[in-house]
Amino acid sequence: MSTLVFNKIFDFMRDEPVKHITAGSVIYIGTEDDQTISKDELLKLTIDAIRSMKNIAGEDSERFRKISNIPLEFECAYETICSLRDIKALKMKE
Repeated sequence: MSTLVFNKIFDFMRDEPVKHITAGSVIYIGTEDDQTISKDELLKLTIDAIRSMKNIAGEDSERFRKISNIPLEFECAYETICSLRDIKALKMKE
């Protein structure tokens, strides 16, 4: 499952408009199919995807600057996404 989650996060970071890429959106994408993935595993996969994006986007690109902030925002965004899911304000795949 980790490869699937990594690929979803990487593809999202690579393909989505920069304005849609946030810590919350990455966490949502990463937990959409596997809500049991641990926070630590999700953070590790996110950081791995960011490192891979560095080779594609380049350190000076707007996309890379935006995604490199995701680890700094991860904790708060993770709590937010989990809370929204728990109160059923955010629909997730079953």
